[in-house]
Amino acid sequence: QAPHMLSLVADSGFSCKPTDLHSICFTLQLVVIPAGVPRKPGMTRDDLFNINAGIVKTLVEGVAKYCPKAW
Repeated sequence: QAPHMLSLVADSGFSCKPTDLHSICFTLQLVVIPAGVPRKPGMTRDDLFNINAGIVKTLVEGVAKYCPKAW
């Protein structure tokens, strides 16, 4: 049985802007992006998708540039 993932890694607790990625990403081996905004009243699912897709796109582009070996 494989050990639980949380027992193998320490959470660095990074919370940053996409412009800060260059200073923290060079040592990362795993990147988890739990980004997104909650749906607000009057917002369509398409609105929500477009906002969240933009957030993820920006972060993924930064991760690809500054830590391309990360999962």
